[in-house]
Amino acid sequence: MEKVRIGFVGAGFMGLLARLGRRIAERYRIPKIYETREELCAETSTDAVVEFTSDDIHAPVAIDGMNAGKHVCLEKPMAPNLPDARTMEDTADRNGVKLMIGYMKRSGHRIGQINNR
Repeated sequence: MEKVRIGFVGAGFMGLLARLGRRIAERYRIPKIYETREELCAETSTDAVVEFTSDDIHAPVAIDGMNAGKHVCLEKPMAPNLPDARTMEDTADRNGVKLMIGYMKRSGHRIGQINNR
């Protein structure tokens, strides 16, 4: 089975990756940390991008990644407006890449309710 090489854009869970990026990279032997998304998009050894950014920049970050030929996974909402969402979908189709919208912690609320009983 071929490995998928993934790059991450954004700070993630309350800035965790931003604060601990280098330590996480060392611990998990992550070979490269990029200062900008443009650097990551230019990297030919990355197949996909997981985006942890604020809602208002989902579209430009995802579009940059897809235009670079990378598959993109991002958190909901997909985009702040319908035109951006349609542009993202068109960009994925045009570049032959996948665009996936993740629903983070989809069941976490129910689990918390069960555990509190």
